[in-house]
Amino acid sequence: MFDVVIEGATIVSSRRTFRANVGVVGEKIAAIDHAPIPGKNVIDGSGKWLIPGIIDTHLHLQPELSDDELGGGLEPWADGYDSGTIAAAFGGVTSVIDMRIQEQRPGARAVAAVVQGLEDASRKAVIDFSFHAGLTYPSKETLAEIPELVEMGIPSFKFFLTYPNWRIRVDLGFLYDAFLAIRANNGIAAVHCEDDQVIEHRKRKFVSEGRKDHRYGQISRRRSQSTTSAFSPARPAPRFMPCMYQAERDWKRQGTSSDRARGSISKVYRIT
Repeated sequence: MFDVVIEGATIVSSRRTFRANVGVVGEKIAAIDHAPIPGKNVIDGSGKWLIPGIIDTHLHLQPELSDDELGGGLEPWADGYDSGTIAAAFGGVTSVIDMRIQEQRPGARAVAAVVQGLEDASRKAVIDFSFHAGLTYPSKETLAEIPELVEMGIPSFKFFLTYPNWRIRVDLGFLYDAFLAIRANNGIAAVHCEDDQVIEHRKRKFVSEGRKDHRYGQISRRRSQSTTSAFSPARPAPRFMPCMYQAERDWKRQGTSSDRARGSISKVYRIT
């Protein structure tokens, strides 16, 4: 007898789509069969899609980060771990990976940001969660936290080559040293690649021309991903970085530079 049975749903697997019955024991799928499955709680799945839980790997649920903590210019996040994960669950997302950004002050620890997120999410989240550690305060002390974070179960690290007004942009020297430490601990680096100087130039140009509609905010970034800005994170790294993904807004234009980065890094993933 299964705890839950879903009958007659259209199942979407990694290889095909088919109708079947699914039996669940506890929190695990224990059976998939075309024949009837006995269950304590039977759900009619006829006419519905049954898909694997979606994992959202790029999320910002940090309402505690105020303008002052990020240097000004950023509005408070709209969602916390309560409303954000509830909305995710309604969309079929069963796991999220949030960005935990360390505070922008001397002595601020990335580990503390992760611990704070863990405590907050444990009270409020309705689905599974994990974190990326945002290393945004360049220092030897920050680099020294990388092994500790990996030991905690946080092997992925986020870096920004943009947003100087929020004081979270890091220099390539720090990024180089971080790559070394991440490789030594078998981690993964996530790099947000944008060129602020080009973006700000285009924004000023649009404003001077009277083009102030909100869509020009996006247009100002659309073609700003120069080869230099996209390739910079990989360039200082010899052939040792295990993995990196780039946060991009225009992947078609940036594909060439990401492909070039593969010469220095074993794996490069592009996301938008």
